[in-house]
Amino acid sequence: SIHPSIHPIRPSVRHLLIDRLHLVPTVAHLLRLFLMSASAVLAAAACCAVGMVAIKRHLKWWSLAATREAQQRAREYFWGRISHLKRMARPKTRNWEVRGLAKENSHLWSALRMTLRRQPASARRAPEADIDKISETEFCRRFEHSFGGDGEPCLLKGKSIRGWPCMKSQGGWGLDELCERFASSEFRLSDAHGATVSLKDFQRYCRENMDDSPIAVYDSAFAERDPESGLAAEYKTPVLFSDDIFNYYWDRPPYRWILLAPERSGTGVHLDPLCTSAWLALCRGYKRWVFFPPRTDPRLIGGPCAHSPA
Repeated sequence: SIHPSIHPIRPSVRHLLIDRLHLVPTVAHLLRLFLMSASAVLAAAACCAVGMVAIKRHLKWWSLAATREAQQRAREYFWGRISHLKRMARPKTRNWEVRGLAKENSHLWSALRMTLRRQPASARRAPEADIDKISETEFCRRFEHSFGGDGEPCLLKGKSIRGWPCMKSQGGWGLDELCERFASSEFRLSDAHGATVSLKDFQRYCRENMDDSPIAVYDSAFAERDPESGLAAEYKTPVLFSDDIFNYYWDRPPYRWILLAPERSGTGVHLDPLCTSAWLALCRGYKRWVFFPPRTDPRLIGGPCAHSPA
């Protein structure tokens, strides 16, 4: 009685097996299509990767080219502005590098620098005094009223001066230190024309210029222009010079300057403003002063009145 119930099932099983065997080529075909699609995707990804590398290289090259062009334009603008400032400072100067003093291994500048740094003979050296010990009376007698009232230059030293915040011993007014504080501040090059330059640009000029005699910052408005900078509070007028007749004048002319200058810079023979006497404090570097007695014939030294009959 079991057999009749089994026989009807066998054809269905046979047909199912045959149908499954028919599916094998279809799965293989689908697998083949999948592998081909995967290969195509991998190939496309590889092409995209190659394309991206090429694009990145092109963008990098373009970025470098644009950066170089921007740097070149910035450089041209910078030196164009410096040339304009130099023309304002010295209109008659055409060739600023005629002697080649800034060139590497310049024997002329090496010899000149050694001469400038060499101590002069004792007979030509300015007398010295300790500013913390000398009295006003003695200072006037020795230096202000000497040489028939013409006065005599002197070199003042002392702990009170070395203690000023602007001095090197206190980490004061070096160009790099000032740039950290006032990089974007404008400083005047001269009272004659009033042209200004940012301290950051002036620092770059000091490092890169090839001028025989570079321009310098000579600013009489550094304290008034930016009272909050504190520069005027980083030094103190010595007691010896506190008696100043301009203190009683209602409209005081320029009377204090900050001077920043690179190597090889300097000034020609000149008289101080309004023929006044001045005191100067050297905060960094070297500076050589040469003084001539008031009765020196200007024609002998090429002074400002050399062509005047007087």
